[in-house]
Amino acid sequence: MAEHYASQSFYTHDTMLYAEDNPHVIIRSAKLPLVLRSPTSDDAAALLQIFSDPRNLEHDESAGGLDTPEAIHAMIINWVAFTDPLTHMSLVIEAEGNAVGVGGFGWIGALKDGSDGRVGDAGVMLNPEARGKDYAYEAMRMTIDHALRVLQFDEVTISLTKANTAMRGLMDKKFRLPPKEFKGDHGMDLQYSIKKDDWLSQLHS
Repeated sequence: MAEHYASQSFYTHDTMLYAEDNPHVIIRSAKLPLVLRSPTSDDAAALLQIFSDPRNLEHDESAGGLDTPEAIHAMIINWVAFTDPLTHMSLVIEAEGNAVGVGGFGWIGALKDGSDGRVGDAGVMLNPEARGKDYAYEAMRMTIDHALRVLQFDEVTISLTKANTAMRGLMDKKFRLPPKEFKGDHGMDLQYSIKKDDWLSQLHS
């Protein structure tokens, strides 16, 4: 596997989205025993557990309905079917060799202002036992940097409910980004936005 160093060297990546055999993404932290990668059928049991735990779904209703083996099987097939242009890029979060969560982009599309370019909405979901170890921050900053630097996105957004205090704390304290309010399905939600030029001009390692 040929891995490439990001210019800030806090992760390596092997990005083969459109390989005829085994298309995949692997993003490996240089700091923590943490990997973001495309799923395989071997992840089915772990993913079923992740999406069946109500503590993981408390602030993400879009992840509901993935609590059967059949649903997980279909999801894995969808996750490794990379479209051109990309419309999603969901990844397994692996810590110390175990699948402990999911991350990446549930939605990727055109910039909202109508200009040329791509934007992805990023997120992180971790099992309770994997929280409090800096995994969420590391997974999020690798996801953001890989999208803006490697995939050449123009913007990354992170959308969440106001009730999701853990993710709000991560964005406010670690990334120090001001959110904007928007009307969601169940009231006012928050969205954080990161532009490519702003991110690449700062040090995130």
